[in-house]
Amino acid sequence: MNAIRRRRFLCLLFGYLAFSCFGLYLLGFTATLLAPGAGAASIGTPTARAILSGLFLLLYNFWLCHMCVSTLVGLYYFTDRLQRPDAEREARNPTAAE
Repeated sequence: MNAIRRRRFLCLLFGYLAFSCFGLYLLGFTATLLAPGAGAASIGTPTARAILSGLFLLLYNFWLCHMCVSTLVGLYYFTDRLQRPDAEREARNPTAAE
């Protein structure tokens, strides 16, 4: 049986979220440091700067929303599903759920 268990799923999910949080923080921090220098004339036309800025904000916010949804899924499994007994465990030992 190679099925993923709830506990392993939660460990992997929250480990991914912790790593992703560090990555998102570093990306935002780097963008904050580089934004004043990039705004001068290094990118080109104002239209190109606006497009790149909008694309960066779109991707950054998408990543942030992905982390929020993943956190809510993890919290759902942690608070609700983790407290329910496995159907497989109940089938093997019906008295263990009591």
